[in-house]
Amino acid sequence: NSNKKKLIDRDIVFFKQGLDGEQNVNYELKNSFIPMLCLHDIRIEYKDYVAQFDFIIITKKFIMVLEAKKLNGDIEITSGGDFIRSLKSNNGKVFKKEGMYSPISQNERHVNILREVLVKEGVIKTLPIKSAVILANSKTIVNKYKAPKGIQNNIYKRSEERRVGKECS
Repeated sequence: NSNKKKLIDRDIVFFKQGLDGEQNVNYELKNSFIPMLCLHDIRIEYKDYVAQFDFIIITKKFIMVLEAKKLNGDIEITSGGDFIRSLKSNNGKVFKKEGMYSPISQNERHVNILREVLVKEGVIKTLPIKSAVILANSKTIVNKYKAPKGIQNNIYKRSEERRVGKECS
Protein backbone atom coordinates (compact mmCIF):
# COMPACT_ATOMS: atom_id res chain seq x y z
CA ASN A 1 0.00 0.00 0.00
CA SER A 2 1.01 3.63 -0.33
CA ASN A 3 1.91 4.06 3.37
CA LYS A 4 4.34 1.12 3.28
CA LYS A 5 5.80 2.41 0.01
CA LYS A 6 6.47 5.79 1.66
CA LEU A 7 8.24 4.08 4.57
CA ILE A 8 10.32 1.94 2.21
CA ASP A 9 11.21 4.98 0.09
CA ARG A 10 12.21 6.85 3.26
CA ASP A 11 14.38 3.93 4.42
CA ILE A 12 16.07 3.81 1.00
CA VAL A 13 16.87 7.53 1.26
CA PHE A 14 18.31 7.05 4.77
CA PHE A 15 20.36 4.05 3.60
CA LYS A 16 21.79 6.05 0.67
CA GLN A 17 22.59 8.94 3.02
CA GLY A 18 24.41 6.54 5.34
CA LEU A 19 26.47 5.16 2.46
CA ASP A 20 27.26 8.69 1.30
CA GLY A 21 28.44 9.58 4.82
CA GLU A 22 30.72 6.53 4.94
CA GLN A 23 32.13 7.38 1.52
CA ASN A 24 32.91 10.94 2.66
CA VAL A 25 34.72 9.65 5.76
CA ASN A 26 36.50 7.11 3.56
CA TYR A 27 37.71 9.92 1.29
CA GLU A 28 39.12 11.84 4.26
CA LEU A 29 40.91 8.76 5.61
CA LYS A 30 42.37 7.91 2.21
CA ASN A 31 43.70 11.44 1.80
CA SER A 32 44.93 11.98 5.36
CA PHE A 33 48.56 10.98 4.71
CA ILE A 34 48.57 9.06 7.98
CA PRO A 35 50.50 5.79 7.75
CA MET A 36 47.74 3.26 8.40
CA LEU A 37 45.90 0.28 7.05
CA CYS A 38 42.25 1.18 6.65
CA LEU A 39 39.69 -1.62 6.44
CA HIS A 40 36.19 -0.59 5.38
CA ASP A 41 32.86 -2.37 5.78
CA ILE A 42 34.10 -5.42 7.68
CA ARG A 43 31.81 -8.09 9.16
CA ILE A 44 33.15 -10.35 11.90
CA GLU A 45 31.43 -13.46 13.18
CA TYR A 46 33.15 -15.09 16.14
CA LYS A 47 31.53 -17.65 18.43
CA ASP A 48 28.17 -16.05 19.29
CA TYR A 49 29.31 -12.54 18.34
CA VAL A 50 28.54 -10.68 15.15
CA ALA A 51 29.72 -7.15 14.39
CA GLN A 52 29.60 -4.94 11.32
CA PHE A 53 32.43 -2.38 11.31
CA ASP A 54 32.38 0.78 9.23
CA PHE A 55 36.15 1.22 9.56
CA ILE A 56 38.99 -0.56 11.32
CA ILE A 57 42.12 1.58 11.24
CA ILE A 58 45.40 -0.12 12.06
CA THR A 59 48.57 1.81 12.90
CA LYS A 60 51.83 0.80 14.55
CA LYS A 61 50.65 2.23 17.89
CA PHE A 62 46.94 1.38 18.05
CA ILE A 63 43.84 0.06 16.32
CA MET A 64 40.82 2.33 16.01
CA VAL A 65 37.26 1.26 15.38
CA LEU A 66 35.56 4.16 13.63
CA GLU A 67 31.79 4.30 13.33
CA ALA A 68 30.47 6.75 10.72
CA LYS A 69 26.97 8.12 11.19
CA LYS A 70 25.15 10.42 8.80
CA LEU A 71 22.31 11.35 11.08
CA ASN A 72 19.39 13.59 10.19
CA GLY A 73 18.36 16.29 12.63
CA ASP A 74 20.19 17.90 15.49
CA ILE A 75 21.69 15.79 18.27
CA GLU A 76 21.83 16.62 21.95
CA ILE A 77 23.81 14.40 24.29
CA THR A 78 22.65 14.63 27.90
CA SER A 79 24.77 14.48 31.05
CA GLY A 80 23.64 10.86 31.39
CA GLY A 81 24.96 10.04 27.92
CA ASP A 82 21.55 9.79 26.26
CA PHE A 83 21.28 10.83 22.61
CA ILE A 84 18.23 12.92 21.67
CA ARG A 85 17.50 13.76 18.06
CA SER A 86 15.43 16.84 17.11
CA LEU A 87 13.90 16.98 13.66
CA LYS A 88 12.98 20.39 12.27
CA SER A 89 10.59 21.55 9.60
CA ASN A 90 11.73 23.72 6.69
CA ASN A 91 11.03 26.84 8.75
CA GLY A 92 13.29 25.62 11.57
CA LYS A 93 10.66 24.57 14.10
CA VAL A 94 11.21 21.30 15.94
CA PHE A 95 8.39 18.91 15.05
CA LYS A 96 9.78 15.74 16.60
CA LYS A 97 12.16 14.83 19.41
CA GLU A 98 13.19 11.24 19.93
CA GLY A 99 15.74 9.26 21.82
CA MET A 100 18.13 7.15 19.79
CA TYR A 101 20.51 4.32 20.46
CA SER A 102 23.92 5.65 21.38
CA PRO A 103 26.48 5.23 18.59
CA ILE A 104 29.11 5.36 21.35
CA SER A 105 27.61 2.26 22.99
CA GLN A 106 27.29 0.57 19.62
CA ASN A 107 30.93 1.21 18.81
CA GLU A 108 32.13 0.14 22.27
CA ARG A 109 30.40 -3.17 21.66
CA HIS A 110 32.29 -3.47 18.37
CA VAL A 111 35.59 -2.66 20.11
CA ASN A 112 34.95 -5.33 22.73
CA ILE A 113 34.18 -7.95 20.07
CA LEU A 114 37.28 -7.06 18.06
CA ARG A 115 39.46 -7.14 21.19
CA GLU A 116 38.02 -10.54 22.15
CA VAL A 117 38.77 -11.97 18.70
CA LEU A 118 42.29 -10.55 18.44
CA VAL A 119 43.34 -11.53 21.98
CA LYS A 120 41.79 -15.02 21.92
CA GLU A 121 43.35 -15.75 18.54
CA GLY A 122 46.75 -14.51 19.72
CA VAL A 123 46.97 -11.65 17.24
CA ILE A 124 47.56 -8.94 19.87
CA LYS A 125 48.44 -8.78 23.54
CA THR A 126 48.68 -5.13 24.52
CA LEU A 127 47.99 -3.03 21.41
CA PRO A 128 45.29 -0.50 22.41
CA ILE A 129 41.98 -0.59 20.56
CA LYS A 130 40.33 2.82 20.52
CA SER A 131 36.82 3.88 19.68
CA ALA A 132 35.55 6.94 17.83
CA VAL A 133 32.30 8.00 16.21
CA ILE A 134 32.27 10.52 13.40
CA LEU A 135 29.09 12.33 12.45
CA ALA A 136 29.29 12.73 8.71
CA ASN A 137 26.37 15.10 8.11
CA SER A 138 27.66 18.68 7.97
CA LYS A 139 24.13 20.01 8.53
CA THR A 140 23.70 18.24 11.85
CA ILE A 141 24.22 20.38 14.93
CA VAL A 142 25.73 18.43 17.82
CA ASN A 143 25.35 19.65 21.38
CA LYS A 144 27.73 17.52 23.43
CA TYR A 145 28.68 20.05 26.10
CA LYS A 146 26.65 18.37 28.86
CA ALA A 147 27.83 14.89 27.81
CA PRO A 148 30.29 12.92 29.96
CA LYS A 149 33.93 13.53 28.99
CA GLY A 150 34.26 9.96 27.70
CA ILE A 151 31.58 10.71 25.10
CA GLN A 152 32.81 14.22 24.32
CA ASN A 153 36.29 12.88 23.59
CA ASN A 154 35.08 10.07 21.31
CA ILE A 155 32.58 11.82 19.07
CA TYR A 156 33.63 14.04 16.17
CA LYS A 157 31.84 15.93 13.45
CA ARG A 158 32.98 16.14 9.88
CA SER A 159 32.55 19.75 8.85
CA GLU A 160 32.22 19.61 5.08
CA GLU A 161 30.84 17.33 2.41
CA ARG A 162 32.92 16.06 -0.48
CA ARG A 163 32.48 13.57 -3.24
CA VAL A 164 34.71 10.56 -2.91
CA GLY A 165 37.13 9.14 -5.40
CA LYS A 166 38.90 6.25 -3.75
CA GLU A 167 38.08 3.79 -1.02
CA CYS A 168 40.05 2.14 1.72
CA SER A 169 41.11 -1.40 0.93
